[in-house]
Amino acid sequence: MNERILKARLRRGMLLTLLLCVVIMTVGIILTAMLNRSLNTLLSGQMEQETEEYKNRILQQIDKDFQTLQTLSAFLGDYSLADSEEFAASLWDANRQNEFLIMAYFNRNGDGVLVRPDEDAVENVGLGELGGEARTAVETAYEGENAVSWLFWDSVSGERIFVYSVPVYRNGEITGVLMAGDRIEVFAGFLDEEAVLSGSGYMHLIGSEGKFLVRSQQTIVPDTLNTIYDDDYISSSEQGKIRTALENEESIFSYMQYDGKSYRIYFEPIGLNGWYLLCVDAGKGILASVYQRGQIIAVTLAGILALCLFLLIYSYRLMRGYNRQIHDIAYHDAVTGSDNYLRFCQKLDERERQRERYSIVALNIRQFKFINEIFGQQYANRLLCRVKEVIEHTLTRGEIFCRSNADLFYLALADTERGTVRRRVEAIMDEVSRSAPGVQNNYRVLMYAGAVIPESGQESSIDREKLVISVHFALARAKLLTANRVWFYDAELHKKEEVENYVESHMYGALRSGEFQMYLQPKMNLHTGELGGAEALVRWKTGDGRMIYPDQFIPLFEKNGFCAELDMYMVEKVCGQLREWMDAGITPVPISVNQSKRLFFRSSYLKDLTNLLEKYGVSAKWITLEILEGLAMENADELNEKIKKLQAVGFKVSMDDFGSGYSSLNTLGSLNIDELKLDREFLLEISGEKGERFRTIMEQIINMTKCLRISTVVEGVETPENERLIKALDCDYGQGYYYSRPIPAAEFSKSFMRGRAEG
Repeated sequence: MNERILKARLRRGMLLTLLLCVVIMTVGIILTAMLNRSLNTLLSGQMEQETEEYKNRILQQIDKDFQTLQTLSAFLGDYSLADSEEFAASLWDANRQNEFLIMAYFNRNGDGVLVRPDEDAVENVGLGELGGEARTAVETAYEGENAVSWLFWDSVSGERIFVYSVPVYRNGEITGVLMAGDRIEVFAGFLDEEAVLSGSGYMHLIGSEGKFLVRSQQTIVPDTLNTIYDDDYISSSEQGKIRTALENEESIFSYMQYDGKSYRIYFEPIGLNGWYLLCVDAGKGILASVYQRGQIIAVTLAGILALCLFLLIYSYRLMRGYNRQIHDIAYHDAVTGSDNYLRFCQKLDERERQRERYSIVALNIRQFKFINEIFGQQYANRLLCRVKEVIEHTLTRGEIFCRSNADLFYLALADTERGTVRRRVEAIMDEVSRSAPGVQNNYRVLMYAGAVIPESGQESSIDREKLVISVHFALARAKLLTANRVWFYDAELHKKEEVENYVESHMYGALRSGEFQMYLQPKMNLHTGELGGAEALVRWKTGDGRMIYPDQFIPLFEKNGFCAELDMYMVEKVCGQLREWMDAGITPVPISVNQSKRLFFRSSYLKDLTNLLEKYGVSAKWITLEILEGLAMENADELNEKIKKLQAVGFKVSMDDFGSGYSSLNTLGSLNIDELKLDREFLLEISGEKGERFRTIMEQIINMTKCLRISTVVEGVETPENERLIKALDCDYGQGYYYSRPIPAAEFSKSFMRGRAEG
């Protein structure tokens, strides 16, 4: 073979080898790009999710502080700066219990009291003495809005602080502002956790101008930077994009360079005072060596064909391993090795697409923070792994679970029968308690669980997010149960809790806006057949026209004390109605109104009543105050003394619902009341099997009241037979649906008060 042919073959071989190398390198570059995109997508999603969680923690802390101030404002509303020493002491004690850096109260005139921990209260502080940011927050609260100030420098503590301010109400009017200040570093505890991006990331709090407000103790850059723009760690082009995003309160991903490595950063607006969370992913710097190794491999592939093929296979396997690692980081829990919440949600979404019905369970370990603190993180991690093993051993084919965070586990079970789910979950908890590591420490590990089962027929409309939210409500309820028990989500109970939450959060506003309306139910004089009086009953009609009934809000008001405010409000409504009748030339009828124990024994009760009488120019003889028998069970003498004072003014006092609970003749004999209202249960019992016995009892009670000169009212009159019965027993008044349901006051006036014109 001649030299020319050999050279031609050699050239062809070299060209083929070169072409093969180019192909291999091109394939390597494409695979690397795909890996990089996959990594960036996963990292972006994880950074957004975790930054949102830290943002919610900060906002929850702020909401908690506002709730604390609003609670304190309700108590401080009863004080006045005129009692300066007592007021300052109360404010100082409130600050000591809540550990704010500073607290202050300012009345409508701008006069105030300021307290700091371990310092004497400063009285006669003028609003003008505050810095501009704090003063602005107080002025906002004067308008009835809660406010959080921008950061400012506190010359006394020598620290950057911000303040909360909430309006203080008295009798529905703003009388002042309660202010509390704290260091911005109060949020540092949230940012120094080692769980950011599974331990490979850091979180900082910055302002919209790029200045560090709270710097995480864990950080890549050791320099003490004032702003994120210092020392050119971020390129000028990226700085421009970041400045624009921060000015517009937008989230943005970017990069920073340090020590020859590129790190991914993410800015998320908190939505308050221009604050931002800056999330830094330190893991990307570690992956830089992966990409450098790939480049070295690509250069080496320019060698011999066999070596190129070997390196190609090696590179493929290496990248597949890296992809598996990235997958593990993104979808698996680092402590237990189980699926994390993100992967769990993906699997649930697959079930939803397949229209499979399943139950969701959330498991928690009781006192897990205590376990972590006392026994150490190593023991806590071993315990989490044991929980994972027990769950894994219990699940059947197709069932899934995950560890979300801390001690929270989610399970998706194929069983949808409540009894079966309860047995399975309680078996898991009992097994963990029995076999938890370190049981020799004589500490029993206990758990609790919440569960939700979609209703039958909902397979085509299962909403994973709603299920998770519902299971958290169930988990919160389960925490109140005894050890190792399960609480199932109850949609009706949840609706009731929603109503209760609405009631407690809107009751003061409803009182101020007049949403509580007075309804009247007639009391008929059984001797004359004419109208003998009325009972004032409260109804709550919200601004959007929805009616909330007394059994939905009265029990809550009795617990939280708001019943006293509502009862006095109803007395004023009664006085206003009496005044309206008299102004129209109509002779009034007596109106009875319920009075709670909390209001009845208030020190200013009698004075408040007489003030209302004077305000509306009405006589106390038209008002009957109804009390429950339970008031007499604690101190009948004190109660009688209060009744005597009320009767001296002209009020009549009635005992309501006699016979509904622990009624006794002793109670009847010990109270100097004017009227006795027999509960509707008497009429119900008389129509039952023991009718004659209850008729006799009722007859004797009525005879005794006549001897005691106490008038009687029978409630629950619903039929002509009921009326004939109570007339035969010589009762004085009847009240019930037979005569009328409770109706709005205006309608009552049209239906029952015509023809009662004076003279």
